[in-house]
Amino acid sequence: MEVTYKSACGRYIVNFDEKDQQGLFAKIAAFQEIFEDDTSVVINDIEVPVSDIRLRVRTVDGNEFYEKVYAGSNPKLFGYKMEYGSQKENKGHLFPKRKDKDGTYYKNGGWHKWEGGGQATDTPAPAAKGKNPAF
Repeated sequence: MEVTYKSACGRYIVNFDEKDQQGLFAKIAAFQEIFEDDTSVVINDIEVPVSDIRLRVRTVDGNEFYEKVYAGSNPKLFGYKMEYGSQKENKGHLFPKRKDKDGTYYKNGGWHKWEGGGQATDTPAPAAKGKNPAF
């Protein structure tokens, strides 16, 4: 069974080939959890079009970090990102990190601002001048 799937935001078109509906359902669900946004996301009560969101993979000390980052021009949102973890038992699959290291849910559905020094916050970012430093 082969299906061509277009994401709700229209940014992605992917093909899935599975032997049954359960396998197909699982593949689409995994795709949607990571890649499917509507036409916008809300960060600190600011509606952000998905065109202002970019995928980024960083490598630090040999470890890869998967994240969506705000890449728009609103300085109040510079530094905001959504982090993804990788599953240990199901290699190659990611999941959105919606809680901080203490297990508390971020108020922005997982979007938070990196403050450096091992700190993350979901409070509004201070205003910055110029281009988004993420890019």
